[in-house]
Amino acid sequence: MKILLLLLATACFVLGGDVAHADPISAAIVGFFKLTGLAAAFVKIGVALAVGLGSSLLQKALAKKGDTSGPSGVDLSVSMGDDVPMSFVAGTAPTGGKRKFIGTWGSDDKTPNAYLVDVIELENLPATGTAGLWAGDTRCTILWGEPAADGRGFPVAEFRRDGKDHLWYKFHDGSQTAVDGYLFAKFLTGERQITANMIGYGCAYAIMTCRYSETVFRNGLPDWVFEMAPRRFYDLRKDSTNGGFGAHRWNDQSTWEPTSNPIIVAYNVIRGITYNGEWFYGGQNVAAFRLPPSNWIAGANEADAGVLLADGSYEPAFRCGYEISVDREPLEIIEELEKAANARFVEVGGIFKVLVGAPGAAVYSFTDDDIIVTEEQTLDPFPSLEDTFNGIEATYPEPAEKWAMKDAPARYDAALEAADGQRRLPASVAINAAPFANQVQRIMVAMIQDYRRFRVHQFYLPPDAYALEPNDVVSWTSARNGYVEKKFLVTAITGKRTFNRLVSLKEIDPSDYDWSADKQLPVVTGWIGEILPPAQPMYGWQAEPAAFFDADGSPRRPSIRISCAAGQEGVTHVWVQVVLKATGTIVFDSDQTPYDPNEEPVDGRLSWVLNGTFLPNETYRVRGRFISSLNDNQQWSAWLDVTTFNILLANKDIDVVADLTKLGADVKKRFSELQQEMDDLLESYENGLTAFSLAGAVGQIDREEIRAELGTARAEITDERRVRVTENEAMAQRVGLVSASVEDANAKIITEQTARVSADKALSESLLGVSAELGDRFAQGLVKFQAVAAPSGVDARFSVLLRGGVGQAYKDTGFFLELYTFAGFQRSRMAIKVDQFSVSDGTTAYSVFAIEGGVVKIINALIDQAQINNLMVGTSNILPGAISWAQSYSFGNTPEGGASTTSNYDIEVPHGLGSPKVKVEVQGLARTGVDGGVRSATLNIISLNDDALLRSVTKSQTGVWSAPISWAAPHQPPAGRESTVYRIQTVCASWTSFLNLDAYASVLKR
Repeated sequence: MKILLLLLATACFVLGGDVAHADPISAAIVGFFKLTGLAAAFVKIGVALAVGLGSSLLQKALAKKGDTSGPSGVDLSVSMGDDVPMSFVAGTAPTGGKRKFIGTWGSDDKTPNAYLVDVIELENLPATGTAGLWAGDTRCTILWGEPAADGRGFPVAEFRRDGKDHLWYKFHDGSQTAVDGYLFAKFLTGERQITANMIGYGCAYAIMTCRYSETVFRNGLPDWVFEMAPRRFYDLRKDSTNGGFGAHRWNDQSTWEPTSNPIIVAYNVIRGITYNGEWFYGGQNVAAFRLPPSNWIAGANEADAGVLLADGSYEPAFRCGYEISVDREPLEIIEELEKAANARFVEVGGIFKVLVGAPGAAVYSFTDDDIIVTEEQTLDPFPSLEDTFNGIEATYPEPAEKWAMKDAPARYDAALEAADGQRRLPASVAINAAPFANQVQRIMVAMIQDYRRFRVHQFYLPPDAYALEPNDVVSWTSARNGYVEKKFLVTAITGKRTFNRLVSLKEIDPSDYDWSADKQLPVVTGWIGEILPPAQPMYGWQAEPAAFFDADGSPRRPSIRISCAAGQEGVTHVWVQVVLKATGTIVFDSDQTPYDPNEEPVDGRLSWVLNGTFLPNETYRVRGRFISSLNDNQQWSAWLDVTTFNILLANKDIDVVADLTKLGADVKKRFSELQQEMDDLLESYENGLTAFSLAGAVGQIDREEIRAELGTARAEITDERRVRVTENEAMAQRVGLVSASVEDANAKIITEQTARVSADKALSESLLGVSAELGDRFAQGLVKFQAVAAPSGVDARFSVLLRGGVGQAYKDTGFFLELYTFAGFQRSRMAIKVDQFSVSDGTTAYSVFAIEGGVVKIINALIDQAQINNLMVGTSNILPGAISWAQSYSFGNTPEGGASTTSNYDIEVPHGLGSPKVKVEVQGLARTGVDGGVRSATLNIISLNDDALLRSVTKSQTGVWSAPISWAAPHQPPAGRESTVYRIQTVCASWTSFLNLDAYASVLKR
């Protein structure tokens, strides 16, 4: 520290007069008392440089150990308030930032204020970007290829759950010239507003958006740590006008490039950090000549020199990463950079120089005879015991452990400990500005080896030593001390009026700075992250076909039965997904299957029949996972294949009259709604403008109107446009009126167009209404077009309604065409309300098709296929086999008892001559209610006329079981027979039976 205190004392002194070479301390102190503010701060640097040059690298690192004025380690906490000092980052380093705004907006499902926005100021200078992000103890992966549509930023992979994002990140580098559009849109209104002048000129900041989730953010809002990428600094090595080669220019920051070189950073701090031409931190108006290019370029190159690592790769010798708070003395920052680079900064007569790593060759040599013996001489051969160290321990910020201060591998030396009386005397240092594990090891080795060069001499040399400066190397041959061209480092030099030079020399050995990969010790970093409970797998997952039965016990619809292990603590529901195997399309996805841990399991299992829509005889894939109140880390089961029962629609599923009755009720309701919509549209202008509002909205209204009146005659045209918006809803509407009236004759045309959207619904609607009145006679019409898109489905409808009458009596007619969503499926229909409906081919004089009084009338019809429940035929000429014929038979339940039973059920099928095809199908439920060994039930389909077994099927299983059946047998009787008797035969073992046994016989059309 003391070495650096002269940096500006002498600098400021030099600015006031000629460059001084002799006796710089007294002049610097005089200059110090004449200065205030930043100049005074840099005077402290100059004093330090002049006074403290006798220490080793280790002694300099330990010099401020007892000073607690500055921060210890890396500060990752977020700050709040405008009294927090400004800051910026040099190299790659973290910051917790300064919170500038926090607010909530929007909704998610039924959760209000579901999105929290946290605005964090990262640096008070423009930045190049961020190199990493931590949310709590989770290192984040930004999905840069998936920007959010509303401008909230990019999702974070670690906070995505089941395809749903819960965290987004957005960065502004400080070059912005307008307020962030996303913030402005979300917080335009409310108590905590974002205004257009909240831009943050020159300040890099981040916007963190969180979606509310108790399971994702179980500990509340996480603390953020932003790893800043290296900032741009001026590099004199790349400036062709300052001893280097390249396009860098001190006064043009657009030419600068990012760097982590600590010597380059120190150069910029000494000369001064500026923004847009204004001073920000460090030196002020320090000229380039006062930092000699040859010296600083050599130091910067030494820092960038490649060092071989144990894995065969290379890294720069010295890099830095440090957050600089502007309330700290520049001297403190220089000292941290000095440690990070194993460097020695000095000031000589207002000129700043640096030595990085091993000292160079000797620039001056002398013997004992050259020493001024008439002046005082001192020798400090070794320090006291309390100041003696033979090992070194160091801490540094470790990026892999969320930048916590980590212990580097300690360096101990058994030989040195033996020399020190078998004592282990470690020194402890904190290297705050070097977050690089291998670099810290190199610094430690050089520090302790350099420190063990104990011998320090102080004496006067003759005037020919006048040119010596601190950091120079001299060679001394001394018979008195046994030195033969021994190298010493000049740590301090002052003079008398006689021009004799008082020098302080410290012994050195360039080999102290040698490094090889075999000296590298392994560094083990601990795991950092949120500690989650282990994933809970889905135990005992099974899927099998199932059916829904009616009140008679008949299977009516196919389904799937799923089951899993019982007794899972904390489980509240089971999430089930079903996909069609052929296409992978999801047909069932629900997390609402209740799991009751108190329910009595069957064979240790709980089971459910899925209430979904599944096709018969189709193969699906099913998987499941638990939902737990104790652990949200759940694993999906494997996909299981299951083929549904072939349960087809039966006669009882088809009721044409019931379907048409329901359809008629729906159509009647829709026409009633159309009547009301017509009334509402016409009355809206009788009673004033239509309602147009959103809670908490802002908007505009623009109205144009032209009108003419003369006596009882009046004509008017009105056009009005309106817009409204809230945080999560927008609405636009245009309404118009064209009207004319004379006494009791009125005519008007009304138009209304509306577009409205919210977070989960979009609606567009256009209405056109016409009305003509004369006294109590009126005629009216309405045309409406509407489209809706919502999570429940999409709907579109086109409607026309006509109405006319006298007084209170009227007649109406119309039609509508619609696409609508029913039970998750898209359907379409058209309905027409008329007394007569006619279809003509345009050439004949009569209608080929008409409906009148609810009766369909057809003059001539060619019907390829029909299913008729009740047929009345005036004249029949139907050949056998010309049409399909079907008949059903119900046999109920077969007997059940302790012995095997056989039951026969005969049906006669009239199929006519000509050898038609006959299909006999049997459906029901095979079961046994008694536990035990294997029990079976057999069903045979027999043609008695042919004495032929057409089909035989057996169901066999152990224990209590039941299974729906649907078995069929095709048969083609001989051509000369008009009917055939078929026998349904059941053979049941003890305690087995068939329930709700039904047979279906079909004679297929030839």
